[in-house]
Amino acid sequence: MADPGGDGRKVLVVEDDRGIRDLLIALLRLEGYVVDSVTDGEEAITAIDSSPYDAILLDLMLPRANGYDVIDHIVTKGPRIPIVLATAAEKSIERDRVNRLVVVSIIEKPFELSDVRDAMFNATHRR
Repeated sequence: MADPGGDGRKVLVVEDDRGIRDLLIALLRLEGYVVDSVTDGEEAITAIDSSPYDAILLDLMLPRANGYDVIDHIVTKGPRIPIVLATAAEKSIERDRVNRLVVVSIIEKPFELSDVRDAMFNATHRR
């Protein structure tokens, strides 16, 4: 039975690594979220422009357009959607490019599933 944490809220997973993406999708669906997923930054921008999301789980290093490009798009053109940023190199994040108005949490890879669950719950319940 799904945990009521997701409560049917719609989230977007943006991750180019298939294994990680599949794991995140399974976890979030189990938690009760409706999950869409894409594999690169350009697909993320298209998805964001065409569908409303309660939160985004965003990998920073992506093909075509990276996570910074997606954040910039949301800040300048898109709706303000809470972002949980996933990165393998938290120390190398360009802090000035991570807009705190939309990036509500940063989780470092490899991550604990409980960290993902908690970060997404907090992102989707902050409005």
